[in-house]
Amino acid sequence: MKNVYTLAGIFILTILSCGRIKQLATINVPIPYNYDLTIPDYIDTMDIPLGTGLDISLPAIPIETNSQQYLKDYNTAPEKITGVTLSKLSLSILQPPSGNFNFISAVSVYLSAPDLPEVLVASQYAIPDGVDSLTLDCTSQDLRNYFLADTMYVRLNGHFDEPPPPNTTIHIHSVFTLRANPLN
Repeated sequence: MKNVYTLAGIFILTILSCGRIKQLATINVPIPYNYDLTIPDYIDTMDIPLGTGLDISLPAIPIETNSQQYLKDYNTAPEKITGVTLSKLSLSILQPPSGNFNFISAVSVYLSAPDLPEVLVASQYAIPDGVDSLTLDCTSQDLRNYFLADTMYVRLNGHFDEPPPPNTTIHIHSVFTLRANPLN
């Protein structure tokens, strides 16, 4: 009878340790993407109503995901991915050199990919005057299928309070967190 309890204990410990090993095998990898967006010339000539502003959608930016290379680099595969989330998205003014975000009061960032719907991934409202960089609030949306696409598209929508200076260029820095488990 003592052997039965011992075997049952070993069996339970084995099952519990397998779950712990699987949990320890999970990898979390930051995947950065950097890109620049020059606000189209037609926006700085728009008649934006004073006091109320205007919501303007900027053209989508195509981004090669390089997901297959990342999967190869981290010795994983699409079926091993447990999730991909946007963990950071920041915007900074590159041009003009002393520029700031005074021309917008809110910004939303959307992500899309071929055959996938556009989803809100980050935003910031009530942007203070005088700032030349912003760190947006990211959603917790699982973006696995967007990451696995060859190309994803990032689109900014802003509430413009006034036209931006000509040739305004925004640097966009994003970090996606890839979670995968080779034991899946």
